[in-house]
Amino acid sequence: MAQLPDYCGRYLPSCREIVLGVNEQYERAYHLSVGHGFVDTGHMRMGPSGPQPMLSLRW
Repeated sequence: MAQLPDYCGRYLPSCREIVLGVNEQYERAYHLSVGHGFVDTGHMRMGPSGPQPMLSLRW
């Protein structure tokens, strides 16, 4: 996860944000993402396995 901004900068130079949804059931994935700088946007979407908080990482 820590390498995503560098990867995007190299292969998708116009990319300035990554947005992802993490299923509410996977608290570890949520905390891992937040620990790597993703911010909870306050928006939710319904995924195939339930609600997903939307997280954003901007640089």
